[in-house]
Amino acid sequence: MLPYLALEASAGSGKTFALSVRYISLMYLGVNPNKILTLTFTNKAALEMKVKIFETLKNLEDSNELHEISRLTKISTDKILSKKPKILKLFLNSDIKISTIDSFFSSILRKFSFNIGLMPDFSIDEELIDDELIERFVKICQKQGLYKSLILFSVRENKKIKDIFSLFKTIYEKECELDMVNFVQTLTSSYTKEQIIWKILEDIKYHFAKNGLSEKLLKTFDVSNIDELLDKGFISKEDFNYWSYKKYADDNINTLHKTLKSELVLYAKEKEAYILREIAKQYSAFKQAMYDEAKNKSKLSFLDMTNRLYSILKDEISKDFLYFRMDGNFTHLLIDEFQDTSIVQYKIIEPFMEEIVAGKGTQEHRSLFIVGDTKQSIYRFRGGSKELFSYAADSMHLQKGVLDTNYRSSHNVVNFVNNIFMDKITGYKKQNPHPEKPDGFVKVDFSENLIDNFISNLKSLLSDGILESDIAILCFTNSEALSIKDAIKHEIEGIKVTMEAKQKLINIPIISGIIDFIFYLYFDEEIYLKNFEIACAKSLDNYAPWNFNINVEVFELITDIINHFEIFYNEEDLLYFTELSRNFKDVEDFVFNYTKLTQSSISKDKQGIRVLTIHKSKGLEFPTVLIMDRLKRPRNSTETLLFDYDGIQLNNIFLRIKGRENVDTDYALAKEKEKVYEGEDLLNAQYVAFTRAKNNLIIFAKEKNSAFENLDLQSYETGKIVVSEEKEKTTIQEDIDIYIPEKYGSQKQEKNDSLNMKSGDIYSIDFGLGLHYMLEIIGGFDKVFVDDAYNALKNRYGLILSEEDLIEIKNRVLGLLEDKVFLSLIDGGKIHKEQPIYYDSERKQLDLLIEKEGEIIVLDYKTSNFSYESHLVQVELYKRALEDIYKKKCSAYLCYLKHESCEIINLSDKS
Repeated sequence: MLPYLALEASAGSGKTFALSVRYISLMYLGVNPNKILTLTFTNKAALEMKVKIFETLKNLEDSNELHEISRLTKISTDKILSKKPKILKLFLNSDIKISTIDSFFSSILRKFSFNIGLMPDFSIDEELIDDELIERFVKICQKQGLYKSLILFSVRENKKIKDIFSLFKTIYEKECELDMVNFVQTLTSSYTKEQIIWKILEDIKYHFAKNGLSEKLLKTFDVSNIDELLDKGFISKEDFNYWSYKKYADDNINTLHKTLKSELVLYAKEKEAYILREIAKQYSAFKQAMYDEAKNKSKLSFLDMTNRLYSILKDEISKDFLYFRMDGNFTHLLIDEFQDTSIVQYKIIEPFMEEIVAGKGTQEHRSLFIVGDTKQSIYRFRGGSKELFSYAADSMHLQKGVLDTNYRSSHNVVNFVNNIFMDKITGYKKQNPHPEKPDGFVKVDFSENLIDNFISNLKSLLSDGILESDIAILCFTNSEALSIKDAIKHEIEGIKVTMEAKQKLINIPIISGIIDFIFYLYFDEEIYLKNFEIACAKSLDNYAPWNFNINVEVFELITDIINHFEIFYNEEDLLYFTELSRNFKDVEDFVFNYTKLTQSSISKDKQGIRVLTIHKSKGLEFPTVLIMDRLKRPRNSTETLLFDYDGIQLNNIFLRIKGRENVDTDYALAKEKEKVYEGEDLLNAQYVAFTRAKNNLIIFAKEKNSAFENLDLQSYETGKIVVSEEKEKTTIQEDIDIYIPEKYGSQKQEKNDSLNMKSGDIYSIDFGLGLHYMLEIIGGFDKVFVDDAYNALKNRYGLILSEEDLIEIKNRVLGLLEDKVFLSLIDGGKIHKEQPIYYDSERKQLDLLIEKEGEIIVLDYKTSNFSYESHLVQVELYKRALEDIYKKKCSAYLCYLKHESCEIINLSDKS
């Protein structure tokens, strides 16, 4: 077995197999698991590794690993099997060191926690930047005399305090790569070039005006600021010897042109130095605020934990003392997904790697094994550096190996991926499909109506027998994933869809039900009680009368509710929710502020079709994968700083200024290099997405502005759909008597209706969400409340929808408030907007619920009647649910808020 090895493991090539075989082989070679440190990047991967090793050892006789272990260890299979009970017992009774890299860092830092002023039981959270931290930072700035400078910087550069914090965080992420002392000392902070630039520009304009250049062309030189000047076309030219200017150009004017560009370079550098110096000046206050906040809360962010550990190892403790405090050093190190390692993480791990490699030739057996795939490097945005894989392999003098067989995907998927990426990814090595895999199915489908085409194909897959649980839909962003999920739920009745994006704790049904029960105790509204019964699957008839005291602490009330109604399932989230409720001073505080609980669920539901981002899909595999093109064009970078790298070495930091590349050669080269990196990021993300598929892969692409343009995809289809043999019950429960309306035929859209929206189109979704939001936020159904609701709409959707769209929404709301049918429906009724109810084990959101004596009215808003039949089914289901809950008459209405009219349809007229 090669002791020092860097293994390139492409997607599906048996990386986990290789890691587990190496781990078990080390044990058979006499290594105690206490001496083997295995690092991964996710808790899921760490758990899978432990389970894989245990399962392999338990079933070694029948495993594929047996012969590979024999080959690596040069021990016969018979002897390996004879020693199996002893090895398995050793593994189960040892201190297993298989963990995430963050957990490993945490374990080290806890041993030296007093060095950073924390107790060893500090907690770790993803992000600690909040209003309390900002408030603490401002107070420190005031105390240190930095407050005036902070305000001037904020005003001058038009940056809000959270924008400045974002810059601090960016510097903090790169801190280990910066010498902060020299970084500050080398910067100047004064603007001196603006007047010179304006004088040169005035002289240029005067020259052309004097020589007869037209008024129209002279306006080219009219600019309001220097940033605007940098983006002018004539700035990008070598001189004025082009187009209409050529007639009036001479050596003097071309010299002025050259001088202007030189002064603009100096201006950009001065502005850059000013901003970097101001950031650096207040950076120490930011770090102190973070440290004080961490000490006060006994909590660190993951980034903070990593940086604090790096500082300790760099400045305060020796390597020998570190090993002593870790209760004996490990002699074998296995690192998974090495391409995702950040530079600061590598600098922490590097001494351990060097220690192991330095032991080469000693009597004690040591080994270093790193596994990675630079094609799957998709975390550069959070510090991941794919270059570290080759750098570590070369600097540690590791031998290199390659896994070239794909054990995951079907033949057609493997061949398709090879053909697409062979000439696109530098150094791509062709994979071989495993002979036992099926042929599989691959399709590339182009369409103008992306969502409609996707829904049609999804329905076809389900009708062909593909199980919901076998399907994963991959998107580029979380917002697009949410739009896709909404489109599926809207178009396919009864389908189960799960998002891999984190779910808010308070949105989990049983927790939402407990919140509804507290609302019932506080407001005495019957609907909250019904919601509780349905969400928690509890019939109040089965429990003794209660007498809950709402004047106790919130966590005590929640505990009483849980115990009284015996709500003991989903215990992890219930305990977490109960603990978080301690942050509220009383029940009233909870009722009006519970939405501030933004924490995510601990447990996750995996039922049904899974919709997730490409980044979330990394490390996963699915029988059938559907990949969606971008629904919107990606936004241009809003980052303030541009970091110029050469491999893993940070060479320079530039201030991003539009048009700066027209005058600054160094900046232009750095920007071009960044563009190459961004192209590689996209390629890697696409590779990750395509390689998640086991059997069937379908790519839905737009005909124009596609995210797949870089791949030169063409319409393509090969193979046959592979269907799982397992049967799954139908997505719509047949024992529920759901009213199915008569078919009235598809109705043509009116010319002005919804600006010709189509069902499921992303524009339609955003417009519809905006309309629903304004109707939800409006203080009352009266015109006096419209302006306030419209301002709220602009604040929330102003970056998503155009001003024309926002005005259109406002006009449609005004049209609703003038509609006589609508006014008669709400007259005298108790109104509930965006009212949640539970029915058939699902949470449903009603746009408008109106309670009247002897009658319940449900009204559903729509922007278009494009999917009229499905709207009828949806609202009829709401009607049946409310009849079951209230046990009295319920009327249901569809309300189409159109461009020039409001159409309200009574479903009872359609029965």
